[in-house]
Amino acid sequence: MELVECPSIYEMLPNPTFNWRQQPQIQVWRSQSEGIETSAKLESYGPTESVILFEEALRHNEVPILKFHN
Repeated sequence: MELVECPSIYEMLPNPTFNWRQQPQIQVWRSQSEGIETSAKLESYGPTESVILFEEALRHNEVPILKFHN
């Protein structure tokens, strides 16, 4: 049996007051439907905005993202 480690939410949140050389970004592909067409949009979240993403993810225990099937 293998141990799978996953980071906790607090471990993934960057410190918004740290003087970053380049601010970390969390990027999420989201599906967008326009009529019968479905496309994807890449959304980026900085240290402060990423809190909103995680709150959304924890609200229903999922984030609606585009899923690719092979």
